[in-house]
Amino acid sequence: MSTKENRVCPKLRDACIFTLIVQLFLLAITNLATDGGHIGQICLFAVAGFSSYPISALIFRPRSPTSVDLILIPSGILIVYPLTFFLADFVWDLRGF
Repeated sequence: MSTKENRVCPKLRDACIFTLIVQLFLLAITNLATDGGHIGQICLFAVAGFSSYPISALIFRPRSPTSVDLILIPSGILIVYPLTFFLADFVWDLRGF
């Protein structure tokens, strides 16, 4: 009788699944905007930038996530998303777009 070893902590797995669903929902909703893709592109920047955090937690701490991981992974995109709007517009203004 072999026992199956958990490769990923169930709480971390649930947090990553939740954040994936939220990110896909935000991408779908923002791509419905009729602004020529401006908002969708900013959302794509936010999702691409934030996705490195859950991926790194899954790679480096799969069995022992910190309490900060379990808080920021499901809710962090809601913090990163509005900040990306201001940051992307600022960078585009600096570049002259």
